[in-house]
Amino acid sequence: MRILLDTNIFIPLEDSSNLLDEGLANLVQKASQHAHNLLVHPASIEDIERDKNLQRRGVSLSRLSKYQLLEDPPDFCLEEQERLGLKQQKDNDRVDNLILYALLRDAVDILVTEDRGLHRKAIQLELTDRVHYIQQTAELLRKLHSKEPVYLPSIKDVPTHSLDIKDTFFESLRADYHPEFELWFAKCCREGRKAWIYFDREDHPHAICIYKEEEQPVVSNDNRVLLGRALKLCTFKVGEAVRGRKIGELFLKAAFQYASNNGLESIYLTMKPEKQGHLQDMVEEFGFRFYSE
Repeated sequence: MRILLDTNIFIPLEDSSNLLDEGLANLVQKASQHAHNLLVHPASIEDIERDKNLQRRGVSLSRLSKYQLLEDPPDFCLEEQERLGLKQQKDNDRVDNLILYALLRDAVDILVTEDRGLHRKAIQLELTDRVHYIQQTAELLRKLHSKEPVYLPSIKDVPTHSLDIKDTFFESLRADYHPEFELWFAKCCREGRKAWIYFDREDHPHAICIYKEEEQPVVSNDNRVLLGRALKLCTFKVGEAVRGRKIGELFLKAAFQYASNNGLESIYLTMKPEKQGHLQDMVEEFGFRFYSE
């Protein structure tokens, strides 16, 4: 999502002399965590350059450089002003109109501003659902990315980086992935993947299912695509010491609960039938079907 920040959002965000608004902190955190783009309109530079406090102006302009500027924003010509009925009597009006016009032309998804005048103009342009106050945006991102956890007996949901891959449980996985196991596991950790784990009483893992969400993934050698959002079960291993305890079935129940709770449309995994015949039989009992090679 491309999120345009008004000048009255950018300036307090960069003002280290005051406590940062909690909603603004949540907004920035969620945007960073989920790779949303925070942009500023080039017209905001004009706003800052009108500041008569030279020191403050210099600081604001220097910090503005770390934000992505909206590239080649649409020009709000006189004809469009008249057609939309937006007045432009002051410099501030001109900046506001340029910012709103960029939103109207879909150069960004939403605009964040505490300026009530901009919100009134948004009503006039029928853009109220895309012009948000700080708290509205923070709540939007929270709802958009909130995950409903899965609770099952004996199964823990943990980040992959919390696991000790030197544990003997990982030796067979290391053999399967050799010589790329370390690189593969590091990639899982850096991507923030999570795993359902079955631990014994001494907190040693005995079964693991690493999972991740994907958007319209390519799932076969012939480039077949699963439409919509999908849950991939990246790694599925049940150790010999706990086989027969239905741990694999618990993992699959966790996968179905997670997909249902979070609006995912499909679940898939890849396997080698010649080596994972038992896994194939189990997932087929749960309704999985062969899709493609």
